[in-house]
Amino acid sequence: RMSMPDIGFMTGILSCRFYVSVAPMKLSRLLLILALVALSAYMISTWLGFDDRLAVYGVKHAEALRAAAEKGDVKSQFRLASTYSRGLGIKKNDSEALKWYQRAADQGYARAQYNLGMMYYFGKGVPQNNVIGYQWVILAANRGEQTARKALIALAKKIPSEQIVKARAAAQAWGQAHDK
Repeated sequence: RMSMPDIGFMTGILSCRFYVSVAPMKLSRLLLILALVALSAYMISTWLGFDDRLAVYGVKHAEALRAAAEKGDVKSQFRLASTYSRGLGIKKNDSEALKWYQRAADQGYARAQYNLGMMYYFGKGVPQNNVIGYQWVILAANRGEQTARKALIALAKKIPSEQIVKARAAAQAWGQAHDK
């Protein structure tokens, strides 16, 4: 006679055997259905010209952002920079992204300061520079940007201490000149 734990164990073994024999068949059918749905969606979107409309939307969106960004709207400057940085609906352009991140960062927009710092750190659209990169990340962290605070810890392990000292001094000087 089996005790209750033994019955549970046997039930578990039987259900595992059933799952192992049936699961691959169900999974392959599911994958086939998902592949057909994805292919159908792609064919329909291509047939309807969705790709062309997305490109037109991306360009119009970037034009609208640029108009607001040129008027000094800091969020539009940041969004335009992000659009260029990722190539969302328009051609990816690190130089343009850097320019618009710089404009937003100069106005004290913390997320732009962080992104600008990372562009300098990795040398995207600009020659690589640890000091300037770390300086902008410090400024973003000082404004409460959580990602920047985490990045400071990681970057401090990779950047020589004399460069960190220079970056801190530059961040302090920038703060004194801009935070009046």
